[in-house]
Amino acid sequence: MKKLLLFISIIIAVASCSNSGNKAGNSHQGIQIPEADKKAHLMNMANGFWYGIDFSDSTLFEQEQQFMPAFAQWADMALALYYEYGEIVSKTPVELTMNNSKALVWLMNIADECFRNPNSPFRCEELYIPMLEAAINSNADDLYKEVYQERLAKALKNRKGTAAADFSYITENGETGTLHGIHAKHTILYFFNPDCHDCARVSEIIGNDSTIREMAGSKQLSVLALYPDKDMTAWNKHFGKWPKEWITARYADLAEKEKYDLPAIPNIYLLDENKTVVLKDAAIEEIIDHLNSRTK
Repeated sequence: MKKLLLFISIIIAVASCSNSGNKAGNSHQGIQIPEADKKAHLMNMANGFWYGIDFSDSTLFEQEQQFMPAFAQWADMALALYYEYGEIVSKTPVELTMNNSKALVWLMNIADECFRNPNSPFRCEELYIPMLEAAINSNADDLYKEVYQERLAKALKNRKGTAAADFSYITENGETGTLHGIHAKHTILYFFNPDCHDCARVSEIIGNDSTIREMAGSKQLSVLALYPDKDMTAWNKHFGKWPKEWITARYADLAEKEKYDLPAIPNIYLLDENKTVVLKDAAIEEIIDHLNSRTK
């Protein structure tokens, strides 16, 4: 697994390499594709990428160094389809390993590190979900299927386009409320820990960004900064240090923490006025870009 993590850390560099030698990667070099045909071309390339790969070949598992750049190229195409066209690739390599438990588990470990790991540049639950669904319907051992079912259940929580799960909170001043009780056109739901280094960076950005400040000042946007842990030491240490415009709170009932999957902190959602998830586990920069696009 350490070797796998090493390769995952470098695939972002090799994914764009034009001389990888991969047939699918070279098939479009030098060809000018009309804009109207790009989506179909990309989908065809992604769907056909794995044809010819023999996942029953046991030596494949010994060739991670050659396999990982290929997986990165496929992931890059799948991500382009999703983010540029809102399309999910219809063929994944999992379909080719449905009857080969060893190959499937090996492949799902790679997919997990690419699409689920919060530190991966390829992180995208929407691409991971169909792979999990396929793995659950495979011939893998029941023990692995249970793991995939647990991961799928987490990935399905609060998906983009669905209603964010409601919960009760209690603020620094002891006031109570609910997520769905917040009345604003946009809500930034910001799971944070006051002692988290990256949270300090994100908090500074949220507190100083002109768009957020302007929208919050005009009541178009609310920021709910939620501390999700039971240890009150950090909470009490930073009491009263947050912007007054924010709703800085903790769970009124910590059991409601299970309503959200928090693989890492900070974890930020953008919700619309109906509390529908617009962005999930997004970078604060992505959220600000989205808000700016709505104010133009």
